[in-house]
Amino acid sequence: MTATAPTTLVILALAAGTLTADETLVIDEFNDVSDWRVARNISGEGECQLTVTSQAKAGAGAMLVTDRSPAAHAQWLEKRCPHGVWDLSRWQKANLWVRGDGSRRQVYLKVLDEAGRLMFWEMGRMQETEWQCFTVDLTRAQSLDRHENPNLARIALVGIRIAPHCGYEIAFDDLWFSDATMDATASPSEPNVGERIGYLAPRHVDDVEESIVGVNLHPGVGRLTEQDIDALAAAGVKWAARLPLDLDSSYGETVRQALVKHRFKLHGIFSVHQLLAGRELATRLQQVRGTVAGLKHLVRHWEIGNEPNIGKFWSDRPNATEFGRMVCAFAEAIRAEQPDAVIISGGLVGYPLDYAKEMMDTGMGKWVDYIGIHTPRSRPEDGGRGTDHAEALEAFRKLIRSYNAKLDVWQSEVQATPNVTFAEVRGGITDFQQARHVARRFFIEQWLGYPASFWQLFKAGPTLDHPGALLRVDGTPTMKFFAIRNVAAVLDKRLQPADVHVRVEPQVKALLLAERSAPTTVEPGGIYAGTVFTVPFGANVDVQLSAVTAARSLDIQLVWLDAQSEVVPSVSRADAVRAEPGTVAVCRRYPHAFRPAGATHARVEVRAHESVPVRFDRLRVIAYPPFTEARAYAFERRDDGALLVPYSLVPRPPVERVESTCNLWVGAQAAAFDRPVLVDMIDGTVRQLDAPRAENGELVFERLPITDYSLVLTDARWLPLQPRSSLLSHFEGPGDMMRQFVSDRFGRGRPEFWRLVDEATAGEDCELAAVLDQAKKTFHTRLEPADGHVEVQGLPLVARQLRDPSWRSSVVNEASQHADRYFVEIACGSVEQAELRVLLDGEPMKQRPWKDKPENIGTWMATAQAGAVRVFVAVPNGEAMPQGVTIEYRVCPAIPQVYHFRDRRTERPCVVFWIDPFEELATPGGTVRLVGSNASLPRDAIAINLVSGEPIEGVDTRVSGETLEVKGIPIGRDPLLVVERSDAERLSHP
Repeated sequence: MTATAPTTLVILALAAGTLTADETLVIDEFNDVSDWRVARNISGEGECQLTVTSQAKAGAGAMLVTDRSPAAHAQWLEKRCPHGVWDLSRWQKANLWVRGDGSRRQVYLKVLDEAGRLMFWEMGRMQETEWQCFTVDLTRAQSLDRHENPNLARIALVGIRIAPHCGYEIAFDDLWFSDATMDATASPSEPNVGERIGYLAPRHVDDVEESIVGVNLHPGVGRLTEQDIDALAAAGVKWAARLPLDLDSSYGETVRQALVKHRFKLHGIFSVHQLLAGRELATRLQQVRGTVAGLKHLVRHWEIGNEPNIGKFWSDRPNATEFGRMVCAFAEAIRAEQPDAVIISGGLVGYPLDYAKEMMDTGMGKWVDYIGIHTPRSRPEDGGRGTDHAEALEAFRKLIRSYNAKLDVWQSEVQATPNVTFAEVRGGITDFQQARHVARRFFIEQWLGYPASFWQLFKAGPTLDHPGALLRVDGTPTMKFFAIRNVAAVLDKRLQPADVHVRVEPQVKALLLAERSAPTTVEPGGIYAGTVFTVPFGANVDVQLSAVTAARSLDIQLVWLDAQSEVVPSVSRADAVRAEPGTVAVCRRYPHAFRPAGATHARVEVRAHESVPVRFDRLRVIAYPPFTEARAYAFERRDDGALLVPYSLVPRPPVERVESTCNLWVGAQAAAFDRPVLVDMIDGTVRQLDAPRAENGELVFERLPITDYSLVLTDARWLPLQPRSSLLSHFEGPGDMMRQFVSDRFGRGRPEFWRLVDEATAGEDCELAAVLDQAKKTFHTRLEPADGHVEVQGLPLVARQLRDPSWRSSVVNEASQHADRYFVEIACGSVEQAELRVLLDGEPMKQRPWKDKPENIGTWMATAQAGAVRVFVAVPNGEAMPQGVTIEYRVCPAIPQVYHFRDRRTERPCVVFWIDPFEELATPGGTVRLVGSNASLPRDAIAINLVSGEPIEGVDTRVSGETLEVKGIPIGRDPLLVVERSDAERLSHP
């Protein structure tokens, strides 16, 4: 590292930097860089040099950072406070002038307290080579990656750096802190909304002419039923994308027949993951032509490939030229069978301009109508690489239209995370977070002019618990399903961006969560535990304290609690802060991003040293709401002039349940809002609003609620309303509500769904409300989920026969030399339970383990899958599956469901039991036996119908050592609680 001689020294105040006339804290003006050092690399290898340049933004000089390293690396540039410490708890914003090199690298700021506790933030991305001023609101921005709850009142070191880079020359000027922290109020601003006048009524797909709203079916992930397809149609989703294309599949034909009952727009996708040539290409194109010929009466929109610009979907190494050539070949084959087909190139991840240019250079633009895009996911407003979505889309459209002026983009897959299972999502994601994303994204993409947008995906599968799934594997809806249904109720192609000025301003206030002003002494070895308070979602929390102690450390912590007031382990550093004997100031900040999972409340604890007391005069806990950029859009409906204004917060990063109030300005006449209402796009509630006031030719709606999903301002006359929440339409009846409630006590469940169902039934005198009340009392208050194992015995089996099923070729056939094999998947229990027989022309075939040998030809084998069995038949290499093969098997016509609980008071086990029907088979009658250990079943059992509250007659328990057998449990759909007789009265209906 080198540094020039100092020119003008920055004069530092004793406790901080320079305090200017307008009360800002100047850390450095960079007229001299001798106080700065280059720390060791945190990634890569290399070193930068620091000098002073006279080409400054302000003053005599700026810090020039020069790097000549051959490979990217990252280093902090650090400065220690030359006179004690800086008190950053007083300041809201950090500011820094940067002159970049056009590389769009991220700039970071960090602070460390006396004990070396770290906190750091993104300041922004360098754009051009001109000076930019970066500002970050430290009270509301989220600290990144590491967070150690530093004492912001005593910061000893600051640092700045850029993202890993090399071969650059950039400059920094004037690092300062400004804007005193917000005054805290004891109560948040209450939103100005009136009574609920009803709920948004959903639209059936048959009543929707044109819409961008679509869903990817992925029928190979979740087993789709006719009931599932009917639910999608009733939700008003116009596009059913990625439908099954296998012409020989009976399952695929069943799904297609369920789709054509309704007026869906259908979309098919052909997979291609590598460059094909010669015979392999000819065979594949023949398959494409056959599929198009067989389905062109149903499907007009065809997509070719998927995410070819990532290695996972293109031979481990993306090649734009190869992909472009394949699109041209496939498109030519499609148009040979269907000249009016609409063709979409496989969706690209993000807006990759270089890849797209190389792809378009193959001549692909004359063969396709749309370029598929899978836009950046975490925030609908982002276009990737630090750009706004509108900016990125404009640049991409400009590129593709330079090849063909008629080309446009097509959103063929999107959700709120790039991951395909919940387990993969870093930091986790909830169903409710994704629902809020749904209720924002479609409005944005309609505003941007996307012709279609396909949500990923429709239904989860037994082996793929997909975060984006609208339906769970059992077909029950997620919150995302209700969000997309509400969006589809109002959003269609009749809505166009309106030439109406709209502006939204959030009303941000810091909240005083707790305060203690009276002098308080904590005796040696003692603990002060403050009152419990609720911590708003998305908020950063400051714990502020002025204390007197003779110790050299002060232990003050924010202790997190869950909804049951149990302590939740901290994910941040929890050791004591450093102190000097005497008076010490503390400000520990707890960002929302480091809030432990499940934490809803908190309290402050102050612990005294074993031999030294602590006295404090004032303790305050303040919550700062998150970054509050807000956006609003105005749409006008072509046929009736209806005006709709969706608006929302845009939190960075995405968080759950951010709520505030705002003022909304709309440049429209008062007649447009004769009966103003506000529509919640998650639960569909419609609430009346006060008439707006007029101001300079605009209408001003004051103190409206605002959150991180779209609320829609409109007039009541434009909305189809219904008196009852659509949430309740997804219960077949009281029994179904109880079944769903019980099963949701396990796994992730749907807490927000049940919260909204509770609100929808509040004050209702109906059977569903009574059952929900009983379910909450029983399974929230009295019983808790438990582990256990019970075997259900006595269920009957019925014989079934499958003649000439639709056989599928096995993947082993590509490498086999003597025998190929084909398989069919049968929904049933285990291989042993199924008692399989495979017959050819009525004669039994031999069962034999698979081997690629001549003696295996004409034999069969079976493997177990999740809820299914695969039957394989071996045939001579290269030959087709013969006709006349029949599979005989036995299957249980009912699926038993058993959930284990434990009585919170007595700790005795109990179970909830019911039967789900299997496919179209009738549910049998009779009774079953529950067999398990005394740790899983009650010793003196009684069964109670959880819907009616009535006890079941004839239930008997037999004990044999450690094994219990509960007999006489009736087979039925109503959930039965099998519980200890002495606990039954307390747990049955009052």
